[in-house]
Amino acid sequence: MTWQILDKQKTGFMIEAVKTAGLGNLFVPATTEARMRNLPFYRATNLYRLTNYATLPAFSLFYIGDGENYSYLNGDFDAIKFFNSEKNLILNEETVLPYLDFYLIFVKMDVGEINILGDRDQYHILEEFPEDTDVYYDSDKSAFIIQVPLYFDGSIMTATISVTKDGAVSITDTKMSMQGLHNRVNQDSTTDY
Repeated sequence: MTWQILDKQKTGFMIEAVKTAGLGNLFVPATTEARMRNLPFYRATNLYRLTNYATLPAFSLFYIGDGENYSYLNGDFDAIKFFNSEKNLILNEETVLPYLDFYLIFVKMDVGEINILGDRDQYHILEEFPEDTDVYYDSDKSAFIIQVPLYFDGSIMTATISVTKDGAVSITDTKMSMQGLHNRVNQDSTTDY
């Protein structure tokens, strides 16, 4: 998935549309770049990034939207819940991990910083998912159950996470992961001292 730069007309429309969120006055078309990235778990919703280059340093804000309606990703689940309708949200065994990564990046959880282990791009989006991940659908719970290695509030853990059909995420179990720590140390360390 790559970012696409929006043309000036679409950028201007987006800036006008996000002004209703109270943050549009931070952007003017002449000094703003708008980019869009497709999200595989939505039918008609994308991730948007507005970058203001008139300030030093430049700053970016992220939005989710359908090209007409936009929600500022402020860390609250309500910002994405609007787009998680049954007709728009596609959760299956292939899309639930990208959705979980998106959720953990843009929705703040009470327990602290949580990330799926793996290499990330410059905007903190996971580029490749860990091999030691297990995903299945539990029909009794009407939810996807994911077992995945996480960086969980300063520790490497293995977690069991539930993702419901409406996109709600809950962590149901965590365990210290010595295997994940061993793999991470082997990959990140050198033999030169």
